[in-house]
Amino acid sequence: MRLASALLVTFTLLLGSHIARGQEKKYTIEDLQALVKSGSWDEASQHLEDVPPSKRDARWKTVVEQTAMGQLKALDTDRSPLDALIMADAYTKRFNFLAKSRPFMQVRADLGIKGFESCFEARWSTETCSDRLLPFVEGDRGNVDLAVKAALLQVRNAYSYFAAPLYKLVAEWGKGSKKACTTDRLAESTLAAMGLPAQHKMLPAGLRVADVCFPHLKTKLQESAGESSYTKANICPLLRKKKAMGNAKCGGGS
Repeated sequence: MRLASALLVTFTLLLGSHIARGQEKKYTIEDLQALVKSGSWDEASQHLEDVPPSKRDARWKTVVEQTAMGQLKALDTDRSPLDALIMADAYTKRFNFLAKSRPFMQVRADLGIKGFESCFEARWSTETCSDRLLPFVEGDRGNVDLAVKAALLQVRNAYSYFAAPLYKLVAEWGKGSKKACTTDRLAESTLAAMGLPAQHKMLPAGLRVADVCFPHLKTKLQESAGESSYTKANICPLLRKKKAMGNAKCGGGS
């Protein structure tokens, strides 16, 4: 039922402009500004495209941004974070420029984490929630804070190596800094990924984190190298490449 409700919200949002076009009255920018001022988010959303493309100036973009954030926050107030999550992405598809709006993207990020918490708590397939979480975070490129929160959420709801793709974003967006690479449970997730077989889909992300964050993970990687045939196969080549074998139990040279 919750999924059907969420999809209905998205369907209504995406078709709002088409409904408005079929009506006789077209709203002006002044009409839309009045709706925003009164907090009439749903009505404003249905008429945002009434303003012709030639007149979609800074004022119009502000109205769109305020309407989008108003609707999302209203859903949050109604305790419908999953609906807000789906609506947020629908808005970025409807109005591409919103992806460059930090105020909107921050609301998207905050409500998105709540939405995914609800997704996991609703006992949906963990894989379904996980598959949606990664592209959601990737949609806000460079937002390290969002990636960290998402990674921790993933770790709490699945095997820690499932968070490797999210920690990969943390490491890359954080440019391998100490702050990024010592993020809570990043090392745990990475070492868990190092224990996976070569064909596992989470291994490449783990290897990437180990490479980007190597100065901060070196000791733990050296200590873990000999724990299994998989860790030896995955960690030892990296240690050799970095010329940092130390006391790692890899065999076959230093």
